[in-house]
Amino acid sequence: MGDRYPGAEIIGTDLSPTQDTSAPPNVRFEIDDCCSEWTYPEDMFDLVHVRGLLGSVSDWPAFYSQCFKHIQPGGYIEHCEFSVQTLVTGPAESSQATSAHHEVFNQFEQNMVECGRRGNKTFRIAEQMEDLITAAGFVDVVGKTYYWPIGEWTGEAMEEMISKGFINSESRSKQKWKDIGRWSQSNWLEGGEGWILALFTRTLGWSYEDVQKFLGKIHKAVRDRECRAVTQVRVAYGRKPE
Repeated sequence: MGDRYPGAEIIGTDLSPTQDTSAPPNVRFEIDDCCSEWTYPEDMFDLVHVRGLLGSVSDWPAFYSQCFKHIQPGGYIEHCEFSVQTLVTGPAESSQATSAHHEVFNQFEQNMVECGRRGNKTFRIAEQMEDLITAAGFVDVVGKTYYWPIGEWTGEAMEEMISKGFINSESRSKQKWKDIGRWSQSNWLEGGEGWILALFTRTLGWSYEDVQKFLGKIHKAVRDRECRAVTQVRVAYGRKPE
């Protein structure tokens, strides 16, 4: 955004100082908690972009209300989230391995949702964004759903994904979707422990060994080139009325 709009002032906030220091000069980062009261002036921002806060916010209506308050009339909110529901597009009964993969992804979803329920911080925000953004007062709210393949799929699996409408074959080449699959696979393999270790041990009472065993099943699934698994990525955006 900083490179594309050099005349814009862009502020990024996070709880930890983990940001890239090579950002362009019109981008700066601040350590802040978006769930606390915002100290920015009202009607300040042209755009508030939110991403990856599932399981992090206990009061989404209050959060969106703060966004509305600090976005100027005519400005926009945009929210992007991953769904914890992973779809296995091939029939689960087609093979014993596929059935096992289907089950481990279901267990991942159910456990994440239960952790959210116990901690009063939902992991279902991807499915709720449009309604909550509308309720906050934004208009012309648009929701879009994308599907990212997980892993290096076979050509046959890719054709099946296209036939079921998960991929628009005209919008991107198969090679592009294979690249997305490899990045998505890497995300699961390298990020999975960070997603669930603290949650499952502190909230569900799992041991470290339990978590590693479960991660092994997830890794096996995302490495299986016949496992037709996809991640839902949802985006919602709306405009503050003039």
